[in-house]
Amino acid sequence: MSTSKLFDVIDALVTTLTSALPSVIVIDGPIVTEIETTDSYLTVGWTPDGEAPTSQQTPAGMPPVQRTEDFDIPCYADAYSGDTDTKSRRDAAKALLSAAENALRMDPSLGGAVSGPGYAQITNVALRQEQGESGLEVGITFHVTGFTRI
Repeated sequence: MSTSKLFDVIDALVTTLTSALPSVIVIDGPIVTEIETTDSYLTVGWTPDGEAPTSQQTPAGMPPVQRTEDFDIPCYADAYSGDTDTKSRRDAAKALLSAAENALRMDPSLGGAVSGPGYAQITNVALRQEQGESGLEVGITFHVTGFTRI
């Protein structure tokens, strides 16, 4: 019997988003190598604020043989550019979020990693817009939340 499905859900989310966003660098966890400043990227299980995946389990009936596990996986979609055109960068970041959300809508079970009656969905969206020394960075922090049965 599985202790937690959080780890399987993260793996499935990386696979799903990599497939849905073929021209985007999808990173499992924090950024550990340098990314070209012209590349868009999406992280799974990490945000610039240092958020980490969490889960919480509750019994699903008596005796508590089955459990319901609620999960929250923070993600970050970044559309970087060296220019200062905020609207085009914001639109590019929104396109990354839209592609990720469409992938989850098409398969809320993440290929079976989330067992029924569970699902995964995008919630808690926050926009970041920063002008740094090397240009404009526009990103979106979002959370993939849901529940599954163990």
